Amino acid sequence: MDTKTPTNSLVSLIIPAYQAENTIRRCLNSLIAQTYRNIEILVVDDGSTDGTSKAIADISRLDNRISCFRQGNGGIGSARNLGLSHAQGRYVGFVDSDDCVSPSYVSTLVSAIESQECIDLAICGYTTVFADYGFQLIEPSLNGIFSGEEILLRMLRSYDSCRFLVCWNKLFRRNILSQMSFPESSYGEDALLVEQYYLRCRTVICIPDTVYYYMHTSQGITRSSQAGVYYPKDLHMNLSHLRLAINSTRYAPALKTLFMRTLDSSVLAQSKNRGEIEDSLALQNITPLVYQQLSIYAKICSKIASSSPRLYRIWLTIKGRIKKMKKISYIRRLPGRKVNNALPSNSAKNR
Repeated sequence: MDTKTPTNSLVSLIIPAYQAENTIRRCLNSLIAQTYRNIEILVVDDGSTDGTSKAIADISRLDNRISCFRQGNGGIGSARNLGLSHAQGRYVGFVDSDDCVSPSYVSTLVSAIESQECIDLAICGYTTVFADYGFQLIEPSLNGIFSGEEILLRMLRSYDSCRFLVCWNKLFRRNILSQMSFPESSYGEDALLVEQYYLRCRTVICIPDTVYYYMHTSQGITRSSQAGVYYPKDLHMNLSHLRLAINSTRYAPALKTLFMRTLDSSVLAQSKNRGEIEDSLALQNITPLVYQQLSIYAKICSKIASSSPRLYRIWLTIKGRIKKMKKISYIRRLPGRKVNNALPSNSAKNR
C-alpha cells in the first residue's frame, strides 16, 4: 500500500521486561537503531530478580531516549499500563523484551497510520523466528484498509488470529488508547484490550511489511505462565466471546468458529486440571443453543468430546501436528532464508 512520508510526531515504545537479561539488550539495540528518530523508549522492569535491571541501566546510558521504570512483579498487563501512564507520544507501540524489530519498524507504521486522516490503527506483518531450530516463518498481514469491526470479526473467525489480537505488531493513537487499560493478568491481556480498541476505531490499515521479529522460545514472555493456568484462561476468554456471539448480531458471524475454539479449549482445560471445571460445565449449557447452527463436522466433534474427551484430545494432537508440518513445509520452501540475516544488528552506537 502506498503511504506518504511520515511526520515527526513523537512515538512512545513500551517494553515490559521480566527475567530478560539474555534478550533485553538485543531488543533495545533494535529500537535505538530506528531510522525514525523521534521516539521515546519506556522500559518497565516487572520485578526481575536476574540481571535485567543492570542490562537496562547499561544500555540506557547509550541513548537518552530510554526511560527506565521498576515495579514489583505484577504481570505483563500491569507493566504495560505503567509504561502507558508515562507515555507522551502521539502514537504508542509495544515491543516484547525477547523480540526485536527492523530499523524501519517505526517509520513503516507511522507512514501507514498517517496515510489517511481517518486511520486509528496500523498493523504490520511479522517474522516468527524459531532460533532453537534455525528457521523462520514470514507471516505478512493483510493489505488494505478496513473498519475496526471488520478486523474484529476476522480475528474471531480465524484460528490463525495472532496477527490481529496481539499488541506488538501495531501502532495505536494514544488519545484512544489512554481511555482503556490492559487487564492485569498473565494471559490474554493484550487480546482483550485490542478487541476494545477495534470497536473504538474508525478504520484500520493493514500492511504486509514484515518489520517485527517474534522470537519463539520456550522461555518467551507469554509462555511463562504457571502450568495448568493457560488453558482455563484460554477457555474463559473463548467462552466469553461465544456468549457475545449468541447474544449480539455483531458477533454472530463468528459463532461457529468460536464454538469450535471453545470446545477445543474446554477439552484441553479439563485435561490440565484432571477433571471438569466450571467453564466446561457452562459450555454444556450453551451447546444446545448453538447445535442446530453447527456444521456436520462440528456436531461430530461435539459428540466425541462429550463422550470420549481422551479420543478428542488425540484428534487435537493430530490436528496440531498436521498444522505444524504444513508450516515447516512452507518454511523449507523459502529460498535463502537464514535466521541471522533476518535480525537487526545487536550492536548499538553511542549517541
